[in-house]
Amino acid sequence: MTEINKYNILVIDDELYIRELYSELLTYHGYKVTTAGDGVAALSIMRTTGFDLIICDIAMPGIRGFDVCLEAGKIIPGVNIIMVSAYDSADNVEKAKKAGAQVLISKPFKAEDLLNAIKNALKDKKQGNNGLQ
Repeated sequence: MTEINKYNILVIDDELYIRELYSELLTYHGYKVTTAGDGVAALSIMRTTGFDLIICDIAMPGIRGFDVCLEAGKIIPGVNIIMVSAYDSADNVEKAKKAGAQVLISKPFKAEDLLNAIKNALKDKKQGNNGLQ
């Protein structure tokens, strides 16, 4: 078992296609992946399962990604968070930081960009760092 196989990732996105795409990509690269279609489901899953990393879309019906991530930090202290959004703005970057995200990735993005962000976030976790600098 390689080091990478030890990491559990929760993917939160309201679009089934996106969840399946992320899941396939991350599973292929050796991560254990759980998905949730909305914030309510994600928070419920977090209460019973520990995660090393959360990938969360900002724009979702019901509970917005920012609020999900704020709650995630309370449920799983120290969890690393990557937020994704089709709306790249300085306001969203600031809100993502306040929600506890290490990075905000703008859609569309390359698979390599997501994989690098994950690698960096998990490296920070291994070294005991958490949060944007």
